Parts: sequence; C-alpha cells; structure tokens
Amino acid sequence: ALKFLPERVKQSDTEKARFLQEAKAAAALNHPNICTIHGVEEGGASIFMVMEYIEGGTLREKIPYANPDDAVTIAVQIGEALREAHSKGIVHRDIKADNVMLTSRGEAKVMDFGLAKLKGSLKLTKTSSTVGTLGYMAPEQIQGGEVDHRSDIFSFGVLLFEMLTGKLPFRGEHEAAMVYSIVNEEPQDIGTLLPGLSPIVVNFIQRCLEKDPADRYQTMQDAVSELRRSQKKTSRVSRTHPVDRPGAAPAGSHPAEAPVPGPAVTTPGSRGRGLLYGSIAAGIVVIAAAVFMLTRSSVPELNPAMTFRTIQMPFTVFQYPGLSGDGKYIVFPAADAEGKWDLYWMHNAGGDARRVTFDSAPAPPNRWLGADISPDGSQILYTRTPKTGWIPELCVVSSNGGVGRKILDTAIAAYWNPDGSRIGYFGQVDQNHRGVFSIKPDGTDKRVEFVDTAFNGGNFSFSWSPDGHSIAWIRNFSDRTSELITVDLRTHEEKQLTHDGKNLDEVYWTSRGMIVFSSSKSGNTNIWAVPEDGGEEVQITKGAGPDLGVNVSNDGNILLYYQNQNIGNIWTSNGEGTNLRQLTSDDQNITSLCVSPDGRMIAYSMASEQGFVSTQSHLYMMDRDGGGRRQLTFGNEVADYPLFSPDGKHIGFRGHRPLEPDDSTRIYVLDIGGGSAPRALCFGRDLRWIDEDEIMVWDPPRSFRVKIAGGAPVQILQDSLVALPLRDGRYTVVSRIGAGPNMSILDGKTGKSRLFSDAPGYFMVLPAYQVAYHLTPGGVVQRFALPEGSSKDLPGSFPGLTNTRLLDVTADGRQIVFINRQSRGKLVMIDNLFE
Repeated sequence: ALKFLPERVKQSDTEKARFLQEAKAAAALNHPNICTIHGVEEGGASIFMVMEYIEGGTLREKIPYANPDDAVTIAVQIGEALREAHSKGIVHRDIKADNVMLTSRGEAKVMDFGLAKLKGSLKLTKTSSTVGTLGYMAPEQIQGGEVDHRSDIFSFGVLLFEMLTGKLPFRGEHEAAMVYSIVNEEPQDIGTLLPGLSPIVVNFIQRCLEKDPADRYQTMQDAVSELRRSQKKTSRVSRTHPVDRPGAAPAGSHPAEAPVPGPAVTTPGSRGRGLLYGSIAAGIVVIAAAVFMLTRSSVPELNPAMTFRTIQMPFTVFQYPGLSGDGKYIVFPAADAEGKWDLYWMHNAGGDARRVTFDSAPAPPNRWLGADISPDGSQILYTRTPKTGWIPELCVVSSNGGVGRKILDTAIAAYWNPDGSRIGYFGQVDQNHRGVFSIKPDGTDKRVEFVDTAFNGGNFSFSWSPDGHSIAWIRNFSDRTSELITVDLRTHEEKQLTHDGKNLDEVYWTSRGMIVFSSSKSGNTNIWAVPEDGGEEVQITKGAGPDLGVNVSNDGNILLYYQNQNIGNIWTSNGEGTNLRQLTSDDQNITSLCVSPDGRMIAYSMASEQGFVSTQSHLYMMDRDGGGRRQLTFGNEVADYPLFSPDGKHIGFRGHRPLEPDDSTRIYVLDIGGGSAPRALCFGRDLRWIDEDEIMVWDPPRSFRVKIAGGAPVQILQDSLVALPLRDGRYTVVSRIGAGPNMSILDGKTGKSRLFSDAPGYFMVLPAYQVAYHLTPGGVVQRFALPEGSSKDLPGSFPGLTNTRLLDVTADGRQIVFINRQSRGKLVMIDNLFE
C-alpha cells in the first residue's frame, strides 16, 4: 500500500517535515501488531510511503463488541503495539478506532503514526501538540501541555471504553462541551453500563482515564500486564471432552442427525491392517492407563471418612496456633482476663493449657501474633508485641517454658524450615518491595530468600516445601484479590496455582504433595487444597467459616485450623474513660464511628460480612443513647470512616466497590437531611473537615483541600505530609506519612514548627476541638491539648480499643465514644484428612 503526501500540503515545509517524521518513526518499528513501513520513495513530484497492505477493515466496524473478552483480547494487542512504540521513544498521539486495522485473521494492526512525536525531537509547531481526535485526547493534550506516553495510555482507555460500550466516556454536544468534559468531569461509570464487567477491567479503565498523568499507569507494560491478568481471572479451562461412541452423533449435532450404522465393509488387506492398528491401539490404551494410574496415585484424594472435632479451649481470645509434627500438641498466643498475651501449650484433646512464656505483652492491634513449633519439638518460634512499639518482635523459647529470647526486632509470619536450621519470615526488602527472609535460630546470617515484586499489601503467609527448596506464597494484587504461587528458591521460577480472583489467608505445603490454603472461593472463607504442581482445587471445609490459619502434621493426616469472628460494638465513657456503658450489641463488626458536633448523634460503619475480608459495609446513624438507628448508604460498596461536617449538615466518608484497589478509594459527601445520593468529590484515602465548606483529603502521598461544592483539589504542603488546620486557623497539625510517628505543630504566623510527640502508636487528631488522643502500645489513652501539646494519661480503661481511629469525643469533652473490638475464636481439628 502506498501513502502519498497530499498535493495541498506538499508545498508546506512544515507538513513535509511532519510527513517525513511519521515515516522515520513508523519505519523504526517492527512488531506484529504495527503496520510495517518499508520505506519512503519519491516519484517525480510525489513523495510516498511504502506500507504493508492489510486485508480487512478498521476496528470502528466492530464496535461495540458483544463479548467483553473479545474486546480485551484486541485491546491487549493494541497495547503491545504501543508498548513497542513507547520503548523506541515514540508517542502515537492519535489512538482511536479508525487508526486500528483488523486483519482477516482478526489481528490488530496499529496504523497512522502521522501524529507521532519522537522523544526529544523538536516540536514542529505550537499547535502540533494539540492535534489529534478530540474525543480521545488526554487533558494535557487538549490544553497544549507536554505530551508523553501517558497521553497514549489515556487515549487507550477511551478506546477500550468505546470497544466495550460503543460510546465515548466523555460526552459533549459541541467541541467546547467535549473539551470541558475531558478536562473537568469524571468519565461515565462503565460499571453501570456493563454491570457484569470484570472489576479489574473497570478499574483499569478508570485508572487510564485519570486527569493527572501521574495517576495513570506509568508505562504501557504495566497497563498490558493488568489487562492480561483480567484475562486470566475470567478464563476457564474445560477439563472434560466429548467422547465419540459407535453410532453417536458428532459433538454439537442434533440427535436426529446422528449417522445410521451400516454393514461393515472389508477391503483387501484391511483385516490385517485392522489387527495391526488394533494391537497398537490396545498398547496405547494400556500405556495410557498405566500412566493415568501412576499419575493418579501421586495426587492424594480427600478421605470421605475424615472427622472434624472442635478443641475445647480454656480461652476465648487467642490467635494463630502452631502444631507439633506428630499432630498431638498445640501452641498458641492467648489473652488472659487482664488482656495480657502469652504463649500456651496444650494437648490436642483439649483441657488445661500450660503457660510457656511470661512476657505479658499488650494486646496486639492486628492479627500479627502467631507461633510455630520447631521440627524436633524442642523450641517455639513466636512473635510478641514489644512494649515500645507495634510491629512484633521475633522470639524463641523452649517448649518447656521460660524466658523468651528475642532474635529479631521486627518480623511477621515466621516459620521454621523443614530441618530446623533456619527461620523464614516476612519482611521489607526496600521501600517498594517485600519478601521472605531467613536467619539462623540464633539471629545471625540474615539473607533474602524471595522478593515479591508485585506486593500490594494484604494477608502475609508463606510455607516451606517439605524439601526446603521452594516456598508457597500468597501474592496480593492491587484489586484486593490474592493468588497462590510457588517459587523455587534455587532457580527463582514461579508457578501460579490458583486463578480465582479471591482472598487467601493462610497456606501450608503438606508432605503429601498437596498445598492447603484458606480461600473465599466458595463465597465463605473455607479451606481448599491444590496439587503442588497445579491442577484442580478441592474444597476441604464447607461451613460458614471463616476458616483461617492452617497447620498440618508431618504425615499429612491431621489438619488444624482456626476460626475467627471479629465483633465490634459501640461503648461510651465519661471524659476520663470511666463509667463505661455499651450502646450496641450487634453480632457484626462496627469498624469506625464519629459523633455529631452537637453530641446528639453517632454515625458509624458496619460490615455485613464476617471473615478476614468484608465484601460490603454501610453507614448508619443513631441517637447517642443507641436508639433511632437508620441506614445511610446502600448498594454494593464498602463505606467507612464517616465524619460530620462542623455544622452537622453533612457526612464525609470514604468508599470503594468490593475488590477495587486502594487507589480507587474515593471521598464522598452525604447530605444527612436526605433526598440525595452521596456525591463523589475526588480520589483519596482519608479526610478531615477544615470548615463546613471544605475538606482536607489525603490521597497518598499528597494532601489536598477540596470544596464540597465542587472544583479541582488544591495540594497543600509537600508530598507525604498530612495537614490538619486547627479551629483557631493559626496552627496546623502536620504528620509525616511513612517516616514513623512524627506529629508537629506549624505556626502559620511565624512559619515555624515544633514536634509535640514522637511516641509510637496511633493518634486521633480532632482539629475542631483542638485536641488529640493517642493510644500507647501498653493500651493507655493519652489526651493532648493543642497547640501547646501538653498531655495527660486518662485513668480509665477502654476494653477492645486497638486504634484511636476507633474513638471520638463530644465537643465539650465530657463523653468519649469508642469501639470495643473482640475476637471470637475456636480451633477445629480434622483427622484422617487424605486417603
């Protein structure tokens, strides 16, 4: 195919230079999803490009796709083409359906790099930065700003939106309206247009269409990887195939069309060949049967006669247990009547428990405590909350009891390796990566075993393989799902065993070639097993759950698991923490609360599901005495951390859809007078009211001021700083995120700041009341007067308070409202797990 420089522009040096730039850019690209440019020729007065000829049509003719999977498949091919171009420093700048051809085989070919801008090349004209097709252009492209590969990512998101819906995400009746929509308005919610669309694809498009290029995917490689992951989440492999039988209809045919058997026809030599072929076939069948039986015997099956029994525990509050190699003894961290935690040892028959440690550590803020018995049964590895911090210390103690010996300052999810020569634990490799480390039992010879480059938070768990050469690992993704992978520590080869898009909690690699794990695959959180080399997952427990921590005996016959239900109820006290009274008695988990400025109402969030992940939570409001409850939010969402506006007319809160990633969390405002749905203001993880018209939003790593009436957020202070202006307007509380406890007071008049606390733990700053509350690791609540920063320990106790984010106070300071969080646990043992 030949592409000529048009006569009307041939005389323009600028247009001629642009055409040659296109040729130079396109000719440098060699990719199966990019239309090949063979060269540039001149014939007489004509200049033309020699291009690959493509039989087919444009993508425009296929839009919208009836099957979203087909649209994603083509989008991945387009993304691969752009990834190749970007790797060569080339930005397309005009991605749209008309510039993508589909071959007769259905393959995408990106064409027309006529607007391509080579990285570092001279901009041809001032207006060249704004050429393109309006509906697909990024905000910075429309406004004449600097255009880079992230502008293509925006256009790519627009194109995928159109491929799925047949519509553009930004609408306008005329050019000016379209420009305004792209620059100022949120795109249409594709989730409402296609309710069944994968959450990964929904979030993918939302992130591509961010106004600020810094908030989009930063490389096309990352974007394509995310799309490919969405394909893995939705693909299913058939494990059964139709079997042809004599006289049976071909697969898919109607029974009436089945062939009628006729008399057998024998030709010369056919009998001998038949005997030969029959012998070969019989041999193949025998070999196949033998292979099947050998393969089948290598993967154990669940024993239908397995038995379940609940172990009688002398405690109601305890955490993840450890199991001895013979399956007879259990060790676990538990809290006594005063809320102090120690390790206890007991027989699996239940009954009395022997105290092993005498650390009397304070209550942990999260489920970070656990224990693991060494392979020879002589030592116990455990984590304990330190007296001066929150992240647990790693300790070892004799199984006979005694003084625990600290071997590491910080560690989570620690386990002995199979021969007891090393201890593996979860830790931070650098600022952006986490992984598994190991050390010797004396705390020396620390080394990195595995770096999880895809770490996105979530549950921490891994398990050594029986030979100690590999680990099974829970990998967490940005959409709040997790999958099970194995890693060979010698070759670093990874294998993903699950593709369910669910939540996993604990994993254990058994000696029987099966990996046992806790998953929400069935809807409830139950225990599943999968062969170590991959294959079909089988469900072990089928109750309401949640079935969490998993341990298996050395022979694989005994499985111990931990059931836990988190309950949160609202309590009140006077301003000193005494005269306690319980307001709610729901058998659910209240996760956050706030008190109205006049002290008459309490708003709170309550999760509707139990387990280690809540699929939904909604906002409620009630009178301060516990009566008059009403629900404020509805639908498929997670809404939490409500805050009343200073005038009491609105509630700000954060929310996201289930399984959306953290960076999709939005800040909403709700008129508590009713009559309107909550309004989304912007993306953000946290909020504080500045006054009745404006909110401070923290969207990591930046803080913004946002008007609730609308308008663009305005950044305040530097990145990684959270600023909370006090009521007097002169002083601001400043907290640095990610740098440890660091609470300062900034004097707006002098510009000077001073540190008022570097204590570890959680702070709740109430700017309107010029007060802050702090929960120490020892469980003491301190009250700070601001701006002077003087503190006082409250004499009362706050049972179940694990975070001062779960606390609020009335304006006069005479009443404190807080959430008492309780953990109800039990241990269940399965005997004769496998056949």
